[in-house]
Order: sequence, then structure tokens, then C-alpha cells
Amino acid sequence: SERRLEVNGKRLSIVIPTIGRQILDKTIESALVQTLPPYELVVWDNSGTGSAKTSSKYAEDPRIRWEVSETKYPIIESWNNAVCRLTGDYVYIIGDDDLLLPEFVADVQNALDSGAELVHATAQLIDSDGNVTKTETIPSEVPYEVETKRFLTDYIRENAYHISLGSLVFPLKAFREIGAFKSMVMNALSMDILFNVEMFSVISKITVLAKPVWQYRFGVADWCGALKCNEDILRLYRQYFELSNYARKYFTGELVPLYEMFHRKQILSSIVRFCWMKSPFRTFLLCFKSGLRFKDRYLMFRDILYMMRQ
Repeated sequence: SERRLEVNGKRLSIVIPTIGRQILDKTIESALVQTLPPYELVVWDNSGTGSAKTSSKYAEDPRIRWEVSETKYPIIESWNNAVCRLTGDYVYIIGDDDLLLPEFVADVQNALDSGAELVHATAQLIDSDGNVTKTETIPSEVPYEVETKRFLTDYIRENAYHISLGSLVFPLKAFREIGAFKSMVMNALSMDILFNVEMFSVISKITVLAKPVWQYRFGVADWCGALKCNEDILRLYRQYFELSNYARKYFTGELVPLYEMFHRKQILSSIVRFCWMKSPFRTFLLCFKSGLRFKDRYLMFRDILYMMRQ
């Protein structure tokens, strides 16, 4: 039987994981000037030294709760620590260089109060200067509900939705039930794709906000304020070969190979863009220390070289 989640509360928590970039204060400001304030706004300082907080002009703002890490965590541990600091019912994670539009909280809260299980927040793409370069295309002018299976099908087949760290407002209860984030990501600010599939397995319908409510800054990537480290590369390798198990567990029929192909391309893109191009020797060496079978290592490098040729 399928699992279904019941969430009674509607309190929205917003968390910003960061190591303290100059753009951080702009992100915080966009969360503070909302027409409707969130239940709580938390900044997770993952610098390991508290420097993100001390360098922010909002360090003593009573509207913000700062949480400071004792060490600089890799990306997955950083996100998990950030979410575990929240006390609301629904979670929204925003990258420390992205922005919320003024009606974000009001639109999300309205959807939650209307019975939404999970909210997909439509985005605008902005450049490093904050200029809008593209707006996500949604086939509606008003919020609408879509069955989870149809949402995933459209996402996999046509890339119809932009699923990233800042695009989903999800229940904290589901986060705890699923067991937190656990896999690497397709690019610097994208959410754990295996976690997404598990999340969708306990959600029957998704409410899509038709108008843009946040802005995704493209090209200013540092793994969402988390630490680049050897373990991040190893996670990408392992996830590449875990996708088949996830695909068969959560999908049937033609969606299985479609899901595998779609996300394997994304993982390969991450390996090439963020690992191989910056440090090919380390990327090559870690593949042989990854514990993968010789055949898997061969397949990995074959696919990396193929991706680089593309």
C-alpha cells in the first residue's frame, strides 16, 4: 500500500544555509520585506567560524534566528543541520545568493491554508547583477494542483518544471520520515534528486504556483554555502549507480529508463563541470578510491568522456 502523509500544521519556516557571501544580506533582506512574514526565518551559518553572522548587517536583527555550526560541513550535512534547526510545519530552503519576491510567503501560505500538501514555487532566472534573464514557463495563470505521478512524468519527459533547492516547500514531517537529504545534486543549488522522489512517494498532489515568487541566481555557484570536498565527489559517483534501484522502486514501465537517463545525465554534468574541469587528477584518483567495482569505474569514465565530447 502507498504511504500518505498527514500534516495538520501550516506554519512556514524559511532557512538560508550560507558560509557568508557578500550577496547574503540581499537574500536576507528579500525574506524580511515580505508582505506576510514567515513563521520563522533562520540563517544557518556553515562557515565553521561564525564569520557569516559577524559579517552580516542583520546579525542582531530580532526577526532572524541565527544558528552557527561548530565546523564547516559538506553540502548534505549542511542542509540536514539547517533543516533540523526549524520548528515550523513546512520547510523552505533558499540559496544564499537567491531572492524571494515580496509576495512569496503570502502566496505559499495561501496555498498551504487551501490544503496544499507540497508547493512548487515558480522561479525567475537572474544573472549575477540581478537582471531577469528567463521566467519559468507554467501552463496556467493561477495556482493549480497536479497529481504527483503526472508532475514527475512531465518533469522527466519534458523538463517541464524547474526542481531545485528553492522550488519546493515541503512538510518537515516528511523530511523526518524519509530520513533527510542523502545524495549529491545536479548542480550547485539543486535539491537532492533522490530525496525528491522519496518525498513525492508520500505526497499525492502538488500545488504549482503559476506566477514567479522567487529568483534563482545563475552562475554564482559554491554548492549553496557548503564545502567542496572529496566526499562530495564520492557521493556523485555512488549516486550514479544508485539511480537504477530508485527508478525501479518508485516508477513502473517506461518511466524507469526515462528517469535513469534523465538524472544520470545531470549527475554526469555535475562531475564534468564541478569536479573534472577543476581538478581532473583528483577526480580520477577518487574514482579508484570510491570502492566501486572495476566495471563500474570503467563505465563511469566512459560516460564522463562521452559527456565531455558533447
